[in-house]
Amino acid sequence: MLSNSRFIIVITIVKRNLIDGTQLVIDAKSGISGSGNKPSQGTHFTENTEATSIYKLNKHQHIPEIEQAIEMFTGTTAPITFSTHLVPMIRGIIATSYAPLKEGVTEADLFAAYDKYYAQKPFVRVMHEATRVSTNQVRGTNYCDVHVNVDSRTNRATIVSVIDNLVKGAAGQAIQNMNAMFGYDETEGLTQVPLFI
Repeated sequence: MLSNSRFIIVITIVKRNLIDGTQLVIDAKSGISGSGNKPSQGTHFTENTEATSIYKLNKHQHIPEIEQAIEMFTGTTAPITFSTHLVPMIRGIIATSYAPLKEGVTEADLFAAYDKYYAQKPFVRVMHEATRVSTNQVRGTNYCDVHVNVDSRTNRATIVSVIDNLVKGAAGQAIQNMNAMFGYDETEGLTQVPLFI
C-alpha cells in the first residue's frame, strides 16, 4: 500500500475523477538524506554541493507503487511519468505533479476536494493562499503542506507538496502508528513547530 504522503496528495484527486490520472507527471526534488544513509559517490558532499542531478530516470521504485494505488482507487491502469532529482540540501522533498483537468473541473473543485478529505487529518495543511511553497515551511515537522494551481490556458493542474523526509518519512509514521495502536492522541509527540531557517 502506498504510504508516502506526497503521492497520496495526487491520488486524492485522481480517485475523485477530477484530473486525468492517465497523463500524470510527477517531478520530485529531494535532499541528500532522501537517498538513505548508505554512503555512495552520488551522495558525497563534493558531488552535491552547488549541483542538482536526476537519478533513477524512469526506473524509480515508487513508479509501480503509485501506479498500483491509481489502479486500486480508479480501477484503471495508468502509466505515470515520475522523475526524481537530488538537490543540494540535507532534508526535505518537494514534489510537483501535473495533470490535465477533467471536463468542467475548476481550481475551486480541487481545493474543495482537498479541504474535505484532509479536514480531519492533522498533519496535512492545504495552503490556499500560497505565494511560496517551500521545504522550510515543514522542516523538522510531521506536516505535509499542499497547494494546487490551475493553468486555465492549458487546462492543467499543478499540485505541489512539501515534506521533511526525516520526520514525515518513516520516523513520523512510526510515532503516528504507535499513537494509534496504544490509544494515544494521533498528534502526540509530533506537533513541534517548523525549524524555519
